Amino acid sequence: MGFRKNWPECLNPAERGYGMTESLKRIWPRPIGLLLAAVFLAAGLAGCLEVYVDPGPSPARVAVQLKAGVTKAQINEALHRHGEFGMPLVAGQFRTIHGPYWKWQLLYILDENNLRDLRTSSPRPSSWIKGHSLTGEAEFLVPPGRHRVRLLTQVFMEITFRETWFEETSEPVEVASYSEDFSLDLKPGEVFSIKRVYAPPKNP
Repeated sequence: MGFRKNWPECLNPAERGYGMTESLKRIWPRPIGLLLAAVFLAAGLAGCLEVYVDPGPSPARVAVQLKAGVTKAQINEALHRHGEFGMPLVAGQFRTIHGPYWKWQLLYILDENNLRDLRTSSPRPSSWIKGHSLTGEAEFLVPPGRHRVRLLTQVFMEITFRETWFEETSEPVEVASYSEDFSLDLKPGEVFSIKRVYAPPKNP
């Protein structure tokens, strides 16, 4: 089994993190592949960018509380959107469908093509969280002063294909994505709070 994934350019590790192109592919053992994806990304990009933004000796903090949900109707729509000949993706003899999986993060914006990870004073959000609902909470360290950050929340289905009797590969299908930018102007030790609920549409 494997998780097929394409990695973005060095200077844009998060915004394009899960798009599929033909130029770069990776195969990971499943289900470990989903959990190792973020680790590989950090290791692979270490030579071309700083993994985390340095918050300095007296950082400010951004406390995030997040809730989100996805419906079966949204999932079915995404599978239909990624199907062939107008037909939705369905499980079968050579295809299985897993998920949904959530990933969320707070990113430091240098510019639109350069997003960086932020350190946390609490445990980091899990890379992949399975379920129809998400509850997340973390406190991120940011340098004092004026900065911009982006709260990015994504939910995917994982489609696993049997390519041979001995090999399977998987691809992510995005179901929903929420992106919101915040402008900060914080003093050392100051805390900025973000509370968001991304509820699925009532009549999707």
